[in-house]
Amino acid sequence: GRGGMPRPRRTPRGTGPVSAPPEAASRGAVRRVSDALVRALLRAGFPLLKLWWRFTHPTIEGVYVAVRCEGRVLLIRNSYRSVCSFPSGRRGRNEAPARAAARELREEVGLAVAPERLRHVAEVLHRTALVDDHVHVFELALDAEPALAIDQREVIWAAFETPERARERELLPIPRHYLEGTLGEIDAAGADVSRPS
Repeated sequence: GRGGMPRPRRTPRGTGPVSAPPEAASRGAVRRVSDALVRALLRAGFPLLKLWWRFTHPTIEGVYVAVRCEGRVLLIRNSYRSVCSFPSGRRGRNEAPARAAARELREEVGLAVAPERLRHVAEVLHRTALVDDHVHVFELALDAEPALAIDQREVIWAAFETPERARERELLPIPRHYLEGTLGEIDAAGADVSRPS
């Protein structure tokens, strides 16, 4: 070029580094702060809930979903627990168990499936020092690993792992019994002495 200075090489459109617009970066920062605040509230609130359970010892109803794909199973970790679990949650008033399970999959890991695709494998009463947990356990079989979407608020980690690797982790009692093939023992005894988490 003129003046003997080399002309800067142009970067082809769409191949160079792209900076986020300032407003997008600002929204991202706000989201990260709000996510951290929600996580802090959940961590603070869960011990209070467990204290309330200790005095009231309620019967609650919930669902768990074992999502299986290519010989692996989906584990998640909630922000307010130190242990891993399957996607799970409370069953709403007048909500069918399969519908509750499908809702939890959508809310916790971003999987949208029809309740009819879920296979009901167990219904157990899991008694702990805090609650009597009436649980429905479902399975979902997938042919290919899906993209997961976690909110970084209630759920902070999710991954597919082999059953062997999953059993090496600290797990909530229902997922552990499922992976060890002993859900029927809870069903038969109606009780479990595992430490509630």
